[in-house]
Amino acid sequence: MRIRSRRFSNVLLVLNLFATLAVSQTKTNIAVADLAGQGIDASTAAIISDRLRSELFTTGTVTVLERSQMQEILKEQGFQQAGCTSDQCAIETGQMLGVKYMVVGSIGLVGHTYTISCRLIDVSTGKMVATAHVDCKCEIDDILSRSTVDLSRKLVQSFSSVQTNASPPSSPLTAETGSLKISSSPSGAALLVNDTAKGNTPANIDSLKPGKYQIALALPGYRNITDNLQVSAGGILEKTYSLNSLTGSRNNNGKKLFPMWSKIALGAATVVVAGTGIGMDRLVDREATSCASISSQYANSGSNASYSSFSQDYANHYNNETKYSLYRNVLYGVAGVLAAGFVVSFLY
Repeated sequence: MRIRSRRFSNVLLVLNLFATLAVSQTKTNIAVADLAGQGIDASTAAIISDRLRSELFTTGTVTVLERSQMQEILKEQGFQQAGCTSDQCAIETGQMLGVKYMVVGSIGLVGHTYTISCRLIDVSTGKMVATAHVDCKCEIDDILSRSTVDLSRKLVQSFSSVQTNASPPSSPLTAETGSLKISSSPSGAALLVNDTAKGNTPANIDSLKPGKYQIALALPGYRNITDNLQVSAGGILEKTYSLNSLTGSRNNNGKKLFPMWSKIALGAATVVVAGTGIGMDRLVDREATSCASISSQYANSGSNASYSSFSQDYANHYNNETKYSLYRNVLYGVAGVLAAGFVVSFLY
């Protein structure tokens, strides 16, 4: 019954994951740069930045790039984010991350008042489209639990206002323009066209002037892809790219299928099971020696009267030998499977 319950829970988890991914495709991607600390230490500013990301995600309005994903993408691009506080630097960061908007700002302490100020920057245009700030004459704990909630709501309101007043979509394909349809396996890769973010794959880019366009695809855990495509007037160019993982097989979130803890667990289990099998093998040898000793004693000094006693003693040791042999063989088999899994885990 427990096994069925676990399987049902796993099925629900997988269905929930697919539903989440499907919904995320309709949301706008944003990234939150670490808040610059003014009068507070960098570690505190980083913690508050992480909480702000979490609160923005909780609103369900936008898709927020995790800090670990940001760091991995920027590391692959060879970009140093340290000291990146200007709007131009934020725009370059957003283009590399493949997001629509960047949230940048600072947290400072003036007297006994904490203040957090943020700006919402459109990565494609480089313009600051909204601002939000909160002030709190309180302890830093209240900043973490209350002010980040208030700030996330203000940012979402600003974001919604920007979306409502956004310019209408580009005109459809005409005889003078072309179109690109880019997809990838796995999907969800950040797409840049001529260094301008165009969302995530799959993506359709219409109303392009005829000519050459450089595209770039980036997904955490996978190798970046760049390509040059020729767009012709009145044409639709469709391209699908297969992304190769950086090291071994990974899932669609860019995480290894066998993390380090699983490798350690497989290795430890292999050693324990193999060691137990060796212990069983020694018991088999001990019982076999006992059987040989009983046979030798009966041959040298046994009689018809003592046959029953010798025979029972021999049978007990022989049965133990057979039982321990079975245990040993099973343990060696399990150890072999675990050892194979241990080796495979380093490939994936």
